[in-house]
Amino acid sequence: MSHPTPPPLARAGLIAAAVVVLQALLVTWFVWPAANLEPRDLPVVVAGPAPAAAAVADQLDRARPGAFEVTTVADA
Repeated sequence: MSHPTPPPLARAGLIAAAVVVLQALLVTWFVWPAANLEPRDLPVVVAGPAPAAAAVADQLDRARPGAFEVTTVADA
């Protein structure tokens, strides 16, 4: 005794539904990392006189706290 096969239209509907679900999962997996995309501890070197370099470092820290790891040096 053989198993009854579903009609072609039902099979096509199941395949289409599976493809849509798979595409939705793939889009979610690729979009998820972009939701939290921002710089974290990005190394930046500021060269110049101490007061000016400190002012630039403070501005970067105020603009984006935790985004930059600022190192100040006297000259290149």
